[in-house]
Amino acid sequence: MEGEKVNTSLVARIGGFLRGLSSTPAKPLPRREETTETSTTTGVIDYYYQLVKLERTRRAKYDDYEIMDEEYPEVSTAIDAFADNATKEQDAEGDVIEIKSKDPRVKYILDELIERVGIQEMMWDTARLMAKAGDDFDEVIVNGENDIVRLKPLKASTMYVNIDEYGRKAEGEAQ
Repeated sequence: MEGEKVNTSLVARIGGFLRGLSSTPAKPLPRREETTETSTTTGVIDYYYQLVKLERTRRAKYDDYEIMDEEYPEVSTAIDAFADNATKEQDAEGDVIEIKSKDPRVKYILDELIERVGIQEMMWDTARLMAKAGDDFDEVIVNGENDIVRLKPLKASTMYVNIDEYGRKAEGEAQ
């Protein structure tokens, strides 16, 4: 393994995690009695702490995915192979996406949108990001006539999901 870099920090974290699975669980902290004076404040603080903790955890995962992709050629090759396989099925014109509709107008509109936005060219990168991180985010950019003109890739580590106290998507969020 001459010339290969090994991320000892990542290896140590994985090892620590695996060792932690076999150890006995920690004792739960004693529950504090709530009073009317502290319950509202504590609830807000707890909610904020959970939100910040969740965001820190998501960012750490994305950082780990990036490290694995950059420093481990086996992982990078596997992700590339997934993207290749996910986008290799092509129609007669060599496109990854084929629109089929009984209504020729619908087919024309969607084909024109795919061409204008360049979705065919984005498919391999999208498939690779999905294999690497499990999600991909794009912002829809429209012009003054409300026509979609492009998709702007967004960094997944900067995104967050609005969830309620039970872990469900907040009302008004896309399901």
